[in-house]
Amino acid sequence: MMESKSGPGTSEFFRCASYHGQPAPIYCQHGRETFPGWHRIYLMDFEKALQAADRENGNDGNIALPYWDWTVNQQDGLPQIVRDRFSGWPDDFWPESLKDEPRTQRLIRASNESIVSSLRSWNVSRDASDCLLA
Repeated sequence: MMESKSGPGTSEFFRCASYHGQPAPIYCQHGRETFPGWHRIYLMDFEKALQAADRENGNDGNIALPYWDWTVNQQDGLPQIVRDRFSGWPDDFWPESLKDEPRTQRLIRASNESIVSSLRSWNVSRDASDCLLA
């Protein structure tokens, strides 16, 4: 999924990630009422690309995105396995037109404290609970 078969910036991962605006245009719906539907389709497309990559690697494609229950151990922030397994961009990830931009030079990560603070300030746990109990 990370392999750029037709040159830098052509991987399926890059295609899916570009929905968030790298490069523009930005399709991301964060902060809008259309976010739940948009994000569900986005994750479905990403999961289908992941399954296709699994089949290309000789497996059965019976793979899915892991579920991260951010309501458990919120103080931990992003699961450590994510930080350990993905520490930077692959060398051929960005197309030539974006390689020299500061935002593509290194992987910018939020700290666990920042992630926890954002989840709490957005009342994610309360909103999810209200949704489930409605």
